[in-house]
Amino acid sequence: MQHQQTINEETNLPTNAYPSSETGPSTSFKSFLAQGYPQDDEVELTDEYRAYCQLPTLPNKPHSLIYWWRDQEPSFLLLAKLAFSILSIPAMSAECERVFSSSKLLVTPTRNRLSPQAVEVSECLRNWYRNEAV
Repeated sequence: MQHQQTINEETNLPTNAYPSSETGPSTSFKSFLAQGYPQDDEVELTDEYRAYCQLPTLPNKPHSLIYWWRDQEPSFLLLAKLAFSILSIPAMSAECERVFSSSKLLVTPTRNRLSPQAVEVSECLRNWYRNEAV
């Protein structure tokens, strides 16, 4: 209701409120508003969430949600991007806290001139060694 009232108020402005190069409030403002809102039939064609909700339930839990969303990305582009954003958040910050604590033990008052690159290399090597990657 308020949106329609705003449009009506815009159309009642005097014509000298806009420079002569503009087309006036009735066309420019309404066309600006219409740019962001697809027509009703377009919404139904592009509503990924509704299409996703209509998929049959999976018989088994996927081994990896990231791989499942990667396979679904062509059909659900926006939902896949959202899923990747959410799935990339670490479940816990414990590993980050361990790295900060480990770095604090590495950079002591006698080793305070270590460059950030040297600390990063040392922490990577320590992590790789613990996980038997090297």
